[in-house]
Parts: sequence; structure tokens; C-alpha cells
Amino acid sequence: MSQPYPYTPQPPPAGPYQPPAWPPAQRGYAPPPPRGRHHIGLIVTICVLAAALIAGGGLLAYSYFQPKDDPIAPVAPGMATTPQAAVRGYLRALAASDSAAALSFGETTPPDTTFLTDQVLAVLNANGPITSINAVKDPSSTKTSALVDATYDMGGNPIQARFQVDLMGKYYKIQQVAAAVDLEGAALPGIGLKVAGVDTSYVSAGYVYMFPGVYPITLENKLLELTGDTEFTITDPAAYVAPNITVALADDAQAAFAAATTAALKSCITEKTSLTSCGFGSTLGEDNSTGQLIIPQDGTVKWALAKGSSESFAKDTFVWSADNPTMATAAINVNLDITFTANNGHRYSGTYNLYQATVDFSAPDHLVATILSS
Repeated sequence: MSQPYPYTPQPPPAGPYQPPAWPPAQRGYAPPPPRGRHHIGLIVTICVLAAALIAGGGLLAYSYFQPKDDPIAPVAPGMATTPQAAVRGYLRALAASDSAAALSFGETTPPDTTFLTDQVLAVLNANGPITSINAVKDPSSTKTSALVDATYDMGGNPIQARFQVDLMGKYYKIQQVAAAVDLEGAALPGIGLKVAGVDTSYVSAGYVYMFPGVYPITLENKLLELTGDTEFTITDPAAYVAPNITVALADDAQAAFAAATTAALKSCITEKTSLTSCGFGSTLGEDNSTGQLIIPQDGTVKWALAKGSSESFAKDTFVWSADNPTMATAAINVNLDITFTANNGHRYSGTYNLYQATVDFSAPDHLVATILSS
């Protein structure tokens, strides 16, 4: 502030009193700032206001031209105009068992579509239908790339999942619409192992792709049982899933295999051939005295249990392996006596040891036993 003007007292005037002139002089008055500084401040103020107006206008224009999201409006397949609509359309397509529509909301189609069918979706919806779908865009999203948080019920269970959605041309697409699932452990041909009604025999290695849902695992062969998962759930299409699919012999399988082997042995020892349909025996023999090969003549052969041997295999253990899923094998120890007439006209006798029994149970109601000998 400038200093006040100096004040010097004056002697009283002679004569009558005269009032001071109006208006009185102002004390302590600070002169206005220089004109140049005031002009610059005005220019800055105008620029700030202009920038604010431009930014506000741009924001209004962006908001005006952005499609409004309507959570109840239908979404045409593959034509979502907002990120939320893409996720809602996808989940609604799953709920409607429409695999083509669900795939249309994805950026790409997975390389394997064996499980991406209407039939599989129908099984999933019967097992755990998708309802109460809601989708909200994350505030960090941009116009071209968004995160969408979805909530929905699957079979009455609340599910939360996050989807990455990108603008592809005119429409928004979900980065991944099917989860990668490891089904290598389910590659067991011939036993009727199915996931959501699809036979898994074809799976050789790697993984397949599946939509979200509750997947039942079933096994048709009654002599086997599931010892791991009987179902598994996929909630996130961007996840990698490895269900625990393990199989073992059923409780009554051992008795069934033993009975089948006994029945086969009883039938085969009545055959009049040196090489039986069960697999034991041979077509050639050897004369122990001369070392010459001899050929048993069919129709002259007689088989019989050796002393101390039994036709029962109830105490033997049949072992199953995923490497050969329709076979069970047991180590056995049975001796059979054989007598026959050879091609040289001489009568011979000998003993065969039965050491292994294998049962083919690919048709569990018609078991086939093979018995090997030495």
C-alpha cells in the first residue's frame, strides 16, 4: 500500500468558519495497479474460461455420441454397442442354449468346438440354469477397452465374473468366451465316459474349450466307477480348468471277472483241440525222447484239471489300468493235464500251466476271458 499524502497543520483562518470542499480528500488511498498487469490478468482469465468451455463441450459431445446402455433391451447376436451389452448378450445366449449367438459375442472362435453346441448348453441349463444376469462397466474402462463385472445365478448359486471387452469395428466383443479345460484324464475309450453327454474317447492330449456351466460326468460301464469329480463348474470363460476325473473298478467287478474266467475255463477244457478258444495250449509239441516236433491231432485231445488245481479264481486279484481301460488282468496259477495223439500216431501226455487271465469287459453283460499258458 502507498504511503498517505503528508499532512501539515495550518493556522486557523481569519474570519468566519468555512466548511471544507466536498468531497473531502481521501486518506490512505492506494493508486490502481499499472494498466499493463491488469490487461494480462484479463487475458489469462478469458483463456481459462475458453478452455473450460471447450473441454466441457467436448465432454458433452462425447457423452452425447456414446451409445446409452439399456440393461433390459435385447442384444442382437454379435452386435453389442456397449461393453455391458456384449456381456449380457453372451450370458443370455448361454441361458437360451444358443451356442452360435454366444460365440458371436467373442473376438475369435476357439479352435475346438466339440463342447460348444446347443446340445451341451441344454444339458448345462438342465443341470444349472443361468438367471438374474447383471453387468456393470468398471470405471477404469476406456471407449475401446473395458472391464465388465457380471453377476448372475447358476443353478441358484450366485456367480461373479469379470470380462475383458474390446471395441472391434462397430461392436464390442469379449476377448474369450470359452474356458480351456484339461480332459486328458478322460481319454478312456470304450467305457462310456461322458462329460455333459459328450463321449470323451476322442481326447488324446491338451485341452478342449467349454462355455460356463455345471458339467456332469457320467460313466456307462457298470463295472467301473468314478472316484474323483462327478461334476465340475466353469464360471469364468477366461479360466483354465482341470477337473479331477479318475476311474476305478467297481466293488462287484472282481467277482464278475472271476466268474467269467471260471466259466471260460470250464468251457475250454471240453474242447478237443490243443490250442483252445480261451488261448491256452499250442499247435505244436515235442517228443521228449527224440526231440522231434509233433503235431497234436484235433479230435484226439483231452484236457483235465491237474491234481491240486481249482477252477475258482475268487482269490485272484484282477487289476485295471487306464492304458487299457476295457481290460482287467490277474496273475493265476492253474495246471492242466493234456493227452493227445500226434501226427506220428503216438499217444502223448503233458501239463500246461495257466499263469494269466484277462477279461474284456467292454460289454459288461458279455465278458470275454482269455487265459494264457506256458
